[in-house]
Amino acid sequence: MDVITTHINADFDCLGSMVAAKKLYPHAKVIFPGSQEKNVRDFLRQVDFSFECETPKNIDIHEITRLIIVDTKQASRIGDLAAIIDKPYLKIHLYDHHPSSQKDFEAELEIVEDTGATTTIFVRLLRNQGIQLTPMEATVLALGIYEDTGSLTFTSTREADLNAVAYLLSQGADLSMVSEFMTREMTPIQVRLLHDLMQSKRELMIEGVPIIIAQVSSKRYIGDAAYIVHKWIEMENLDVVFVLIRMDTKVHLIARSRSATVNVGKIAEELGGGGHAYAASASIKDMTLIQAEENLVHTLYKHIQEAHTAERMMSAPVLAVEQDKTIRDTKNLLDGYTVNTLLVLDEHQRPLGYITRQIVQRAIFHGLENECVQEYMLTDVKTVTPSTPFSEIELLMIQRPQKILPVVNEDEQAIGVITKNDILKVLQEYTLEKWAYHSDTERAHTRNLRRLMDERLPEHVVTLLRDIGDLGDELGYAVYVVGGFVRDLILRAEENLDVDVVIEGDGIRFAKALSKRWGARVRIHRKFCTAVVIFPDGFKIDVATARTEHYEYPAAMPIITLGSIRLDLLRRDFTVNALAIRLNRRSFGKVYDYFGGQRDLKEKIIRVLHSLSFVEDPTRAFRAIRFEQRFHFRIDSFTLNLIKNAVKKGFISKLSGKRVFNELYIIFSEPNQIGVLERMAELRVLQAVNPNLPPIDEMRRLFRNIRGVMAWYELLYREEPVEEWILYFLGFIDKLHDQQAKEFCEYLKITNHVMQKVQAARNGYKLIERPLYEKLPDLQNSDIYHVFHHLPIETILFWMAKTRQEFVKKAVSTYLSKLRDVKPEISGNDLIALGLRPGPLFQKLLVQVLDARLNGEVATKDQELELVKRLVLTVESPGKS
Repeated sequence: MDVITTHINADFDCLGSMVAAKKLYPHAKVIFPGSQEKNVRDFLRQVDFSFECETPKNIDIHEITRLIIVDTKQASRIGDLAAIIDKPYLKIHLYDHHPSSQKDFEAELEIVEDTGATTTIFVRLLRNQGIQLTPMEATVLALGIYEDTGSLTFTSTREADLNAVAYLLSQGADLSMVSEFMTREMTPIQVRLLHDLMQSKRELMIEGVPIIIAQVSSKRYIGDAAYIVHKWIEMENLDVVFVLIRMDTKVHLIARSRSATVNVGKIAEELGGGGHAYAASASIKDMTLIQAEENLVHTLYKHIQEAHTAERMMSAPVLAVEQDKTIRDTKNLLDGYTVNTLLVLDEHQRPLGYITRQIVQRAIFHGLENECVQEYMLTDVKTVTPSTPFSEIELLMIQRPQKILPVVNEDEQAIGVITKNDILKVLQEYTLEKWAYHSDTERAHTRNLRRLMDERLPEHVVTLLRDIGDLGDELGYAVYVVGGFVRDLILRAEENLDVDVVIEGDGIRFAKALSKRWGARVRIHRKFCTAVVIFPDGFKIDVATARTEHYEYPAAMPIITLGSIRLDLLRRDFTVNALAIRLNRRSFGKVYDYFGGQRDLKEKIIRVLHSLSFVEDPTRAFRAIRFEQRFHFRIDSFTLNLIKNAVKKGFISKLSGKRVFNELYIIFSEPNQIGVLERMAELRVLQAVNPNLPPIDEMRRLFRNIRGVMAWYELLYREEPVEEWILYFLGFIDKLHDQQAKEFCEYLKITNHVMQKVQAARNGYKLIERPLYEKLPDLQNSDIYHVFHHLPIETILFWMAKTRQEFVKKAVSTYLSKLRDVKPEISGNDLIALGLRPGPLFQKLLVQVLDARLNGEVATKDQELELVKRLVLTVESPGKS
């Protein structure tokens, strides 16, 4: 069976090519492997054009013996038909006008020509074979050529395209119909897309080439997105445009170029797609919109910015030592040059290796100062030529541990060296230029929250933030407040005064200056480039140097390196937390939102920043669920899949107990603990923490009771603080066996202080319920008091929530509301005044007085004294009544 097909989301060039192919292969069946663009669907629905197509489900693809493919040569673009593309029995005839790429499949017959449209190739073939066309067929083919050449205006248009259109006109092609379907009205969704593109556009200048990048996100599929991009280019006369559109779980790239410098086909190919030098596309999986843009920009620089060659980067002349010099001579050279590494050359100035200051110092320590340097130099050295591009140099320096990279000429002589500092200089230029369109321009950052800050924040906090900005101006630093503070301010959520300040500069120096300015204390953490400023009234501000981080292995603690505010925000967990507000005087209140955090706040979405986010830090899975429940947001599908994968791959289980405990502590401090735990159980995160934990249904009643008990306790208005999270933690582990609970607490690194409360609560039946039961029915207030008096308040409240016995609940209620603060009015001094000597009797008497007061037998101090006198007489005269 012969089948004619094309790529999914077929356009008019596909339709025209398939119609023409049917003329060449009259017995072949025609199949669209997927959807068609909207204008093609409209044409087929509105125009009386008899073109028989089979649906893929009506054909057994394994019966196909010859596949005629038009307008593509990549298996990833032909849908389910790709399953048979490598079958040995299948013959493939290919017709296409796209440039070749490594992803192309092989064909028995391959006709690929440099034309503006694949249809043009078929027009030539039909004309050469004398095959006539009907006027409607000629019109369809003309539509294919006009669409793919932009009505013969694209730079890709060739003479063959013009000749093909002329021939089609001679065959009766109707240009009025062509014009009707080339001119389309946009749907409301497309208008919204056009608006979003125009609002989100950012200009990137690379080697003098202006490049526009825009990104949008849509919950639903947007048809004919390429047409909207084309309209936008026409409206604003843009030269190079890259549009990233997230639809469902994929990011779709649409690229257009009118510049000979930028081959969008090559760039799209590296991103998993393909196309022409002037028009290309790609479908990017397993990346967030932010990561896709990062990857795109990196690829752009790789293809365009190859002006950074070794010759431009290298340091010259070469600082080197000859191979026969001694270790002592080498040390003198290192000291003289004030460098840490020297190249070692032979007599022909060719590099043999290199030696570092550390090796020289250790050699001298071992008494080897008179040995030749070649005996101890590092010899595994790669070299580059003057024309080696930066991308290759960067890869070499990352992949290999060598300190310097020699640059050699045709004779292998060293003419320069490249150090890691040279790499950093280029990367700094790269970063500054790359993100220029993200920086301080009003176009990139238009929202200002100055008024909202004045409305929502306490006056002293606003004053402090303004002063922090002024201090930044004095020190020459850009200063930002970041993270949850900004998120909650925009949400107008409950007041959040956890202020995290990020400095583009020396954060520790800034913290010291701020503490001196306000008479505050400062705690410094040099390892993480952070500090905490503690003001006289106890208010705290965290200060950090803008930094980035990387992880050596899954679930590891991060390794910190300095960076910009954008890189600092990029290391955070979710878009809604990657927001910053500038505090410097001229920009006070300006929002910095590089990753769509404000949009996600508006749409109530928790969206991860990186696809490896939960691999590098699995605790972010806890946070995603916690934020989702706290704010009544939803975790987007991509992030949800990443959480499930982190559980499946065991990354949650690799977390240290201390880190898990920190997350559980925050969860049990949330207002909706059970909602968080239910979601964790649904996503199997809870089971990854501890597979012995019971089903959520068994926790729900206890958590509900704890909430009720705490509400009751708060109405007592007692000043005694309660660590409420402990009650929920006790409910969390209540169904574990004692050994399981002990092992889990040890894993979590529970403190002794908390462990004592845990043990007391888990022994509640022995310590509370049974002693009370044994006193029934003659249970007195003094009995109740002595059961509860030495127990932590958390243990008492937990058991009130856990027990099903009403007499226990009443006893707790009586104790906390009436008995807990009862004390005798008399003291040891009163007993001494009665002539008693201090000793064991004192304590016994005071306890008996307390019991009498608890049971209502005495009510005044005089009554207590009379009771003591009677008790003393009883002790002195045991035989008397």
